[in-house]
Amino acid sequence: GYSITKLSSTTNGLFVAVEGATIRNLAIGNAKIAMEESDGNVGVLVGRANGATVENVVIASSKITTPVAETSELGGMIGYVNGAVTISNSEIRRLTIRTAGMTCGVGGFVGLADASVRMQNCNIANSYVRNTLATEDGHMAIFMGGVVGYATAPINATEVSATAMNLQVASPVKGMGTIAGRLTGE
Repeated sequence: GYSITKLSSTTNGLFVAVEGATIRNLAIGNAKIAMEESDGNVGVLVGRANGATVENVVIASSKITTPVAETSELGGMIGYVNGAVTISNSEIRRLTIRTAGMTCGVGGFVGLADASVRMQNCNIANSYVRNTLATEDGHMAIFMGGVVGYATAPINATEVSATAMNLQVASPVKGMGTIAGRLTGE
């Protein structure tokens, strides 16, 4: 396979967007995504996926930070899914997602899924999803999950494990969970 180390960006990860892509046999290590502008779909691998197959991908020792007040979707692997995606035999280790923004979905693998996501034999370990934003009225529009932040479409997750997963939340959120922050739809 292939490996990429020390990927650095102020807007997105490796790919801003993909459509109908297959990404396989790739390891990304020590990536640092530090957003400087608001409104974006951010993932270490893909920002927005409109149909994709991800196989045998490992993301390790990587960090996403958003110091801006408003951002969009943040995912360790994919920020926003708007076309069916399959993720298999993939792993995330030592990922930190830290946001100070009002975001729709923040997840270890996927931030927001508006289309079906099928996951098989995937693992996330020793990773942290944290929001440090405190609003005056206590209201936030954020959903945080260890695997998926917010899903409006079916999630078919088989053989998915969240081992040694820690979610740290510094302020109140609408939805938070080890697997998903919020699931709606069918």
